[in-house]
Amino acid sequence: MSEYRKPPKPPFYDGALPGQCRVCGEYVLRSKGTINTRANWHPKCLIEYKLIHWPRETRKAVWSRDKGACADCGCRCDKRGWELDHRKPLVEAKGRIEYWKLPNLQTLCRDCHRKKTSAEATARAAARKKLKVSKPDK
Repeated sequence: MSEYRKPPKPPFYDGALPGQCRVCGEYVLRSKGTINTRANWHPKCLIEYKLIHWPRETRKAVWSRDKGACADCGCRCDKRGWELDHRKPLVEAKGRIEYWKLPNLQTLCRDCHRKKTSAEATARAAARKKLKVSKPDK
């Protein structure tokens, strides 16, 4: 899998101390205000992590939000006839986590997704060609 297709890990994922949230870095507190050294996540942070790093959870959330309607043509997709699309393509992410969050995700039918992806690839190829032409050979 291409490196740009992997979402970046949260900043505290690998270095969190006992009781420190692996997403936000804040300590997970018990109701009495003491640090819960057995916890590694705040409930909200765990949901955010799952929506980004667990494709099944991501797809469920987008399907539920969009109610199975294609964002482009509006047709109703069945559970197997839709595709998850990143509004801003992942190839442009450059390590920014926003590209994997729900506001950048949408439901597209297969035809609309194919058209959108093709148009984006054509635009990137044209930009590369233009850049190559404008650079003088050494």
